[in-house]
Amino acid sequence: MELWRAMPDAWRRFFRNRRPLPVQTAAMPLLLQGKSVLIASPTASGKTEAAFAPLYQRHVSFGRSDVSVVYVAPTKALVNDMRERLLAYFGDAPIESIQRYTGDHHEFHASRGGFVLLATPEALDSLQLVLPEALRSVRAVILDEIHLLHGTARGQQLRSVVARVRARSIAPKDKRDDFQIVAMTATVHDLAEVSRCWLGEEAFIVDNGAPRPIEMVYLPRPERGLVASLAQQVRSSKHCKVLMFCNTRNAAHELAAGLHHELAGDHCPVFLHIGLLSKDERERVENALRRERKWICVATSTLEVGVDVGDIDVVVLCQPPLSVGEFMQRIGRGNRRSERSIVWAQACDDREERLYQALLRCARTGTLDDQHEYERYSVEFQQILSLAWAGVRSGAPLTVDNIEGRVGRSIDAALLSDMRATGALADSRGALIPNDNLMDIGDARRIHSVIAGGGRSLQLVDSRSGDVLGAVAEMAIDDVIYTGDRFHMIHARDGGGVYVAGADKRAAGLAKLPATRGTRRGLSRQVAWALAELDGFDPSIWKYDHGRLLTWGGVQYNGLLAIVLRTTGRFDSLQSDEYCCRGAGPFASVTPTFVELLVIEIEKSGGISARAAASFRTSSAFFESLGAALQQEEIRRSVPWHGFKRWLRACSRNSESIRQPERKENEGTE
Repeated sequence: MELWRAMPDAWRRFFRNRRPLPVQTAAMPLLLQGKSVLIASPTASGKTEAAFAPLYQRHVSFGRSDVSVVYVAPTKALVNDMRERLLAYFGDAPIESIQRYTGDHHEFHASRGGFVLLATPEALDSLQLVLPEALRSVRAVILDEIHLLHGTARGQQLRSVVARVRARSIAPKDKRDDFQIVAMTATVHDLAEVSRCWLGEEAFIVDNGAPRPIEMVYLPRPERGLVASLAQQVRSSKHCKVLMFCNTRNAAHELAAGLHHELAGDHCPVFLHIGLLSKDERERVENALRRERKWICVATSTLEVGVDVGDIDVVVLCQPPLSVGEFMQRIGRGNRRSERSIVWAQACDDREERLYQALLRCARTGTLDDQHEYERYSVEFQQILSLAWAGVRSGAPLTVDNIEGRVGRSIDAALLSDMRATGALADSRGALIPNDNLMDIGDARRIHSVIAGGGRSLQLVDSRSGDVLGAVAEMAIDDVIYTGDRFHMIHARDGGGVYVAGADKRAAGLAKLPATRGTRRGLSRQVAWALAELDGFDPSIWKYDHGRLLTWGGVQYNGLLAIVLRTTGRFDSLQSDEYCCRGAGPFASVTPTFVELLVIEIEKSGGISARAAASFRTSSAFFESLGAALQQEEIRRSVPWHGFKRWLRACSRNSESIRQPERKENEGTE
């Protein structure tokens, strides 16, 4: 009853019109009691209401007068979407109750009179440095879509920032006013491990709600090309709102441009939503998706997470994603107000269709990808560097004596020693001062991100309006680029940017866009495992066949398996892919138990070499600023030993020997 009385009118209407969903019934009492909670529930299951309603109740009950809740999302689009949703819920509240701070919007200037601050991880890191006192009233942090951050450098950075927020928060007047962390996810594998990592040992886990039934329709193989085939499917279906996903920027760019041309007379705008678009261009597209009655939108991962652009009629997968998480996030965007998720799957060959079937099998059984979390010295470097830069600029320098208090936890002495030895930090009468180059990076506000920088990019500028449309690489004059829902012709470029004017129709030379940072890592173990089951194999039983050791371990685990076997000196030429290891060697002795024994010996001897481990490291900013010893240690930590051994044990339970081929088939191979 107290919760009901404290709600704004719009929220009361929301709960009157909808009975509480299972996740709300389970999570809200715990949050009202001041507990930290990991909420794991499918998309569109009510996680937002489950988190915000009880935290608002505590805000009111404890008489808080300043911002007491910080909501953090991994993308600017999701922050913008959450702001619109909360403004609707708090329709009668003062505008300062809900404030936003991202790289695009610096709306937060004072905590007084507020309830919630919405931010991205990098913006929150920055805000703590420039306005350190503004967050001292915070009593709860909501971390949304943490599956996109767990196991990444950004995730480690965010945990460090949250630790600083917590350490610097003012002790409450009421002892019952506990500091809470609420993490939300739809697709994460090991909930207990994730909860310990993000929320601590005392947190509760609410794992509630089955995924919506998935209705997957396999589209006919394109005979006249993908664009013409998809255009025909959209025309014949009569669907009004269609969201299409591609795996790469250039695939999305080409498809959106082609559909715009193909559907020119159908009065159906075709939008493109990708990461290189500028703030204004992205938000123009997002607002149009909410406003227009009929549209097609082609996107990459930028619309995978919970951005609400209305009730999408159908999600189209133009290419199969390579992980279960990506698959579930994409299909979860559609039919959010219904009990069934409708998906069109476009396969160009038998392999892609089998891949869709494997992903669907994993989704229906709740099988999720492994995620390897490890501590990166490069992220700790960024945190110390940020505090040292802010200390110089504020006149309150970071010192060896105050560093742990400012960071909010203990500091690795090896890293601090390394930063001094490499010249990243100088000790000036006790003050830790970054070198000139790092101070310049801080002054340019490039110190708040752990995302590794990509290649050189230029602003894409509309010559007539002066609007910045995005960031691109070097492009040729007369190339055509498609942004938002229109074509532009490149007519000039200089050191400051690429300049475009409107184009009436698609020309032959569609520009090539800069690739997304990072590399794809191939199929996960879970997807490879599901493919084996679809083909009638038991993937827990390894099989030797024609020079191949079939293990179905996915690209990472099979890659690590090949490294482990090569340490014996008997498998020097061994290579691997998602399904097998191949090459000459005495495979008859290779069982999961044998490999696990090898792993134990490798770990006793100090692990594999940094050179062998390098393929597992994900890039992060400031890695190159570390000394050689810490670089090698960070690389070694990136090896996913925990998940690898768990996979080996799962295989060992079912088989202690390799299923061998016919004797005749094996002769001369080993």
